[in-house]
Amino acid sequence: MKLSTIEELPGGNDPIDIAAYIKDVGPVTEVTLKKGVDAKKERRVITLYDNSNTLVEMTLWGEICNNQDLQSDTLVLIKAARVSVFNNTKSLSSSFTTKIIARQDLIPDVPEINQLREWKNSEFDDTALNSKVREQGTGGKKYSPFTIEEINKLTENKTIDAAFFDLYAYVSHIKTESPNLYYAACPTEKCKRKVVDNDGIFNCNHCVRNFNDPIYRYTLNIKLSDHTGSIWVSAFDAVAQSIIGNNFI
Repeated sequence: MKLSTIEELPGGNDPIDIAAYIKDVGPVTEVTLKKGVDAKKERRVITLYDNSNTLVEMTLWGEICNNQDLQSDTLVLIKAARVSVFNNTKSLSSSFTTKIIARQDLIPDVPEINQLREWKNSEFDDTALNSKVREQGTGGKKYSPFTIEEINKLTENKTIDAAFFDLYAYVSHIKTESPNLYYAACPTEKCKRKVVDNDGIFNCNHCVRNFNDPIYRYTLNIKLSDHTGSIWVSAFDAVAQSIIGNNFI
């Protein structure tokens, strides 16, 4: 049996076998993948670590999400997992051939797994776990994305005026009931600030100019979710259009 380590996950399309401990188990959610029959599918995200002191997220799909043996600090043997790379971050996912063995009496007694158990029992230090494994490119050091739970905890500190994060999440709700989905803006290329409507004549206080035909720009309130929680964010014109997929104004 050839087992990969999290720190040295291979690239390519070949499935891998890996033994690791579970750090976190997210809730089972239902997502819509496409229209038609079998459009909805169960999804669950778990976080894994091993004796390379590295974390990686794995997305489970379908019936495998309901494995009752998936618990924090449980050793699992995962067979035929898929490796993906997105924005220089490696992650794992299941396919219809993936098997997860979480019952300890069914995990084979092989040297790699015995070493992993020994490390867990004698050397494991939760504070030594590194951020999620990254692909190294020409851009120097790579930083792992935050979870929503981590962002919420950090921003509870009221002394922080602004901070920047990488976040991988999905759009779980767009507040379409808001009356301010878009606003009239100055058509001047370097301005695009909000204009005031004076009986059909639009005034830009910044450019000190009047216009008959302003441009309209999105301002959406969007709820982002991941396996740790949810957060409300604002998405403005170009970003909003990339989420919606078109300009309907």
